[in-house]
Amino acid sequence: IRLAAQNREPSVWAIVPDPSGNLWIGAINGIHRLAANGSALRLTARDGLPSEEVLSLAFSPDGRLWAGTELGLCRIRMDGARPVVERLFTAKDGLPG
Repeated sequence: IRLAAQNREPSVWAIVPDPSGNLWIGAINGIHRLAANGSALRLTARDGLPSEEVLSLAFSPDGRLWAGTELGLCRIRMDGARPVVERLFTAKDGLPG
C-alpha cells in the first residue's frame, strides 16, 4: 500500500475499522482497505470516487461506508468482496459548497 505524502501534507486523513476486522484508510490517493487476512485494495476516481483525496470515513448502521472527499460525499456498498460507489452527494444535493 502506498500512502506517500505530497508537499509535506498529511497523506492519511481517516482510519476506520469495519465489523469484519478490516481497516479502511482515507488518504490523498483514494480509499485503501487492509483486510484482516493481509490483502489490500484501493478505490480511486476510476472506481467512481469524485476525488482521490478522501478526508473522512464512517460506517452507517446498515454497513455502508461513507467517504467525505474534497468534491463530495460518497456512499459505498459492498458487492461481494468489492466496494462499489453507489451514490455521490454534492452541492446540488444541498451539501455546503
